[in-house]
Amino acid sequence: MNSAIKAIHHRGPVDNGIFHYKEGAAHLGQVGLPIIDLCAAGHQSKNFSYGSFVITYNVEFYNFLELKDYLESTFGFIVWKSSSDTEVILEGFVWQGYSFLARLNGIFTLVIFYQK
Repeated sequence: MNSAIKAIHHRGPVDNGIFHYKEGAAHLGQVGLPIIDLCAAGHQSKNFSYGSFVITYNVEFYNFLELKDYLESTFGFIVWKSSSDTEVILEGFVWQGYSFLARLNGIFTLVIFYQK
């Protein structure tokens, strides 16, 4: 996996993350350039919600502030760990499942992994 991350390091050497699950069962890697949330809490690959979900993606996500407000007004108080769009996508998925993904306005690819 480290060789795969090194091969795409030129995409954004500021931020990278690797998530390993059960010795070879799953590996997620991300290299990117953080733009919205520059603090460590916004870095990928991140495990934001309930310790069970991990997300990695490549995104240009235009309505994340609107969806953040939607989640707060629909599901009540959410304790945000960052100001990142990554966390908004993952929280929305945790609360609404696949139907939340239809609300995303942007261009992106993503993987959400559930670890048992």
